[in-house]
Amino acid sequence: GGDDRLAERYAEMIAALRPRFSPIAVGVHEDDRAKGQWVDSFRRRGIDVFVTTDQSDPNTLVRLQRLLSSFEYVTTNGYGSHIALAAYCGAKVSVYGPFAEFPLERMKVTHAVKMFPELLQQAYELCTEQALRQHYSFLFVEPDRAVVRRDWAAREVGEPSRVTPGELRRLFGWGAAAGA
Repeated sequence: GGDDRLAERYAEMIAALRPRFSPIAVGVHEDDRAKGQWVDSFRRRGIDVFVTTDQSDPNTLVRLQRLLSSFEYVTTNGYGSHIALAAYCGAKVSVYGPFAEFPLERMKVTHAVKMFPELLQQAYELCTEQALRQHYSFLFVEPDRAVVRRDWAAREVGEPSRVTPGELRRLFGWGAAAGA
């Protein structure tokens, strides 16, 4: 299918980076691993594949932070929170290779769209290559030309709005509910 051709092209481009990066490893979402998407294309080229996130795992964000913090460079060919999270963890992040558009059917089942179905079209459009290039053109570089952008990432992940655990309990009224 079309995804197989995309995976083959992307895996070939990543494998071609070997003279500039060693080792190379590829992270995939658990859903993609379960469906076999991307995995075979990379493994055929001798590139290790590991799972980055799994919605059924309560420690998935802790694992993701550890993983992303262990890489100097992170590149991707699609939209996702992993871009800002990797940059926040100190990685040099780039968007590189044939872009993998976020499928509309997958967007329909995201948590945000389930809560606010009227945002489907706008959310979908914001995940396109065109929107990413328009708003974050600096990400579209050869992977070895990417630079640390932790300040940008801190704003993207909401660090300026961060509150203490006590303040969070107060804001949500959790202390009163727990009898505190």
